Amino acid sequence: MWSAGYLLFVEGLDIVTYKAYTNLVTIGKIPSFADGQIAAISQVNCLIIVTNNVSDYADFNKLQINK
Repeated sequence: MWSAGYLLFVEGLDIVTYKAYTNLVTIGKIPSFADGQIAAISQVNCLIIVTNNVSDYADFNKLQINK
């Protein structure tokens, strides 16, 4: 892991997921790895998440979610 002014990289997480994850952890909410991946993929590809578990994605920014 790099730090102190370098791009941070955590094995298995892409940069979009990492940014979303760190933002949520900062406010005390820790998403599951799978939810983070789904959120990142949908955000990068401008996809709409269709789920009955809207609360799993409520804290992610810039997501389109339908129930």
